[in-house]
Amino acid sequence: MRSKLNILSAFIVFLICISCSDENSEPQSDNSSPESSIQTDKFSQFNWIVKETKNIADSRYYCLTNKNNVKFEKDGSVVLRLTKNGDNWEGGELTIDTTLGYGDYIFEISAPEGSINPNANLSLSIINVEEDIFEGMTQTGVRFSKYSEPDALNELEYYLYATDKKIAEVQTPDNPFTLTKNTSLHKIGIYPDHLIYTSKSNNFNNETKILKQSTVVDPQPDLLSFSPSTNKLKVNISFCFAESNEPLGNNGLSIRIHSFKYSPAISGLAIK
Repeated sequence: MRSKLNILSAFIVFLICISCSDENSEPQSDNSSPESSIQTDKFSQFNWIVKETKNIADSRYYCLTNKNNVKFEKDGSVVLRLTKNGDNWEGGELTIDTTLGYGDYIFEISAPEGSINPNANLSLSIINVEEDIFEGMTQTGVRFSKYSEPDALNELEYYLYATDKKIAEVQTPDNPFTLTKNTSLHKIGIYPDHLIYTSKSNNFNNETKILKQSTVVDPQPDLLSFSPSTNKLKVNISFCFAESNEPLGNNGLSIRIHSFKYSPAISGLAIK
């Protein structure tokens, strides 16, 4: 497993990068403003808020989004698109209109055009909104985000930002995985003592665990901020060009979310 783990220094860099460009699009607060508007639609048995953002400062990922770039299909899927509006490129973003807890968060996704644009950012995020002091910045999830690196694959990453523990961690499977027209399944498991990420598609099968109690960090062994939040987690799906970035080429400008499923954790489940 290729991994990069940065403790205090990485956290400082992470905070600095919130206000400037970086190699990856980092999350920020989800405050709304009069320049943002929302609509609610049904997807996979949940209500979702579709966000339209006209000012990148109001976006978690510094993205411009347009509600017309989120289309709820008759087959039950959701398609997010990247389109140009005047001088700006806009994406699509939606957030689940409820809070969830421990358990498995499962996404089935594909790239209708066979790939996603190298400069695009796709994030499937589980956000801890209980930490009001950090404005919900503690989060984990699946990400495809290699923009501004034309020679790099826009490949699968698992990420964790735990602001109260000063942790910023990104892990990439040993065998790179990129999105295609084939449907892939990505599961984010959040439990009291560990996180687990699973990704499957055709011959690709990867599983990564992060334990709550770790000897890697001393004297702060508790890496996870999700442990006290049994029912305060939000799901966010974002597909955009972060920080007013533009596409590299004319392909890979859409993503399909075939389904989302939440399976609550069994009480007492833990890694022994």
